[in-house]
Amino acid sequence: MSLSPSGRLNFVTASKTVIRDIGALQVLIGGLMLIPLLVSLLYQEWYSGLAFLISGGVTALAGGVA
Repeated sequence: MSLSPSGRLNFVTASKTVIRDIGALQVLIGGLMLIPLLVSLLYQEWYSGLAFLISGGVTALAGGVA
């Protein structure tokens, strides 16, 4: 980061960028959890399918909030 009289503003801007990128990665991971969900439903493993659905939804929701 560059040094400027408003160094605090640069830190806040950089922090927002990092939080936005981490949130986007969480949404991506939550979406990718649909693959094991579909496989577990294919093999009729209902409890593990529900677990993947809940965990993927919570992960994507947390990333969407960020």
